[in-house]
Amino acid sequence: IPNSYGLVGGQANAVSPGKRMLSSMTPTIVLRDGRFHMALGCAGGSRIITTILHAYLNVVLFNMNAADALDSPRFHHQWQPDAIRAEDRFMLNEGRVNRLQSMGHTIEQVRTIGNAILLIQREDGSLDGAADPRGSGVALVN
Repeated sequence: IPNSYGLVGGQANAVSPGKRMLSSMTPTIVLRDGRFHMALGCAGGSRIITTILHAYLNVVLFNMNAADALDSPRFHHQWQPDAIRAEDRFMLNEGRVNRLQSMGHTIEQVRTIGNAILLIQREDGSLDGAADPRGSGVALVN
């Protein structure tokens, strides 16, 4: 039976005494040249890994600060159900959505994906932190 995120488990993941729950927890610490660069964490079930990856790529590839990296719209696909779930702001780009649909993808609009916390250490040694605007957390950086 699919869980609240639509994931379908098998017998190996069935709930039974003495077993741990199936989890997508992905606490992430990134080192650069052997030194701390960033730490990421997230709540959000099967969408945790997607959220962590989005935030990481936003920082590393697009050089975003922590707040912008977490505020960017997200999309998620998990095989079953076979649909791309995309946040409202992602859906505002009709060209992007139309291209994906023309390739045969089903797009489902969702309000939010994930709820993350991100801490980055910049080249000058300063810290940049943010809590996901989708959630109720806060980041305290001094």
